[in-house]
Amino acid sequence: MGYQESWVIIRPQFKFNKLIQIYEKQRKAGFYDDIYSTTPKSIVILKQDIGKLAAGTKALWVCGERCWNDEKHIFNDLVSIKLFCKIEIIPVENVFTSDIALSEGAGYDEIVNTIKQRSDLYTSGISFESDAVPSENAFIKRYTMEDYLLKSMSEKEKGR
Repeated sequence: MGYQESWVIIRPQFKFNKLIQIYEKQRKAGFYDDIYSTTPKSIVILKQDIGKLAAGTKALWVCGERCWNDEKHIFNDLVSIKLFCKIEIIPVENVFTSDIALSEGAGYDEIVNTIKQRSDLYTSGISFESDAVPSENAFIKRYTMEDYLLKSMSEKEKGR
């Protein structure tokens, strides 16, 4: 066991709002009050490519016990679009270091320092407080779940 932060990415990306709908349904039902669930904390949108993830990619940023970072503990098996979609759950350190070539035989210190440098680079200026307003840097824009829900609802209203 151990604490893990991961990004949940759905492909094709136009199905991302389906994940948001599932999150909202589960939140209202109290699913995330259970200690065995993994709660989505933020939504990030890439402003630039990061490794193999293209600019514009949207992801849920989840935090929880390492053994519970799976679809069952994030969505309570409600991801009913599996036949048409692929859901990836990627540890954040893998996202931030996916484009790094470490020297052969890299030692523990080199690996840890590289991960820290990349994490600092990609998250510099981003506020992770639960009540923070949206924040961004050159690489990502981060919303709290509530801010993104409000943004989505106001965009729906404008579209009517």
